[in-house]
Amino acid sequence: MELSKKIKELLGDTPEVSLERFIEELWKLRAVGNVEDSYINAVYAIRMNKDIYGNPVTFEILVTKYKEYLQQCDREERESRWIKGIKKWIIDSGYNETYEGFDTRLRDRYL
Repeated sequence: MELSKKIKELLGDTPEVSLERFIEELWKLRAVGNVEDSYINAVYAIRMNKDIYGNPVTFEILVTKYKEYLQQCDREERESRWIKGIKKWIIDSGYNETYEGFDTRLRDRYL
């Protein structure tokens, strides 16, 4: 896939992760918003950010943590409109969150 002029200007000709890989592994998990802007945010996060332990953010971390986030949203039966798209999730440093926890549906049955 050919990189757009906007992407080339902001990220250069060889970003840390290819647009094809981004679309295939991350974007398809929840294709909401603008794919170009989400891709740019992902590459910037990889280039510039560290996790809460001081380790560099990698594409693999973004994919793993976003999958965990979506699974938690599913467990909580969160409405689609309240689930963050990739761009917003990256801006909010969602890769630093812990997405483990109990199933709230079980708790709610007893309340």
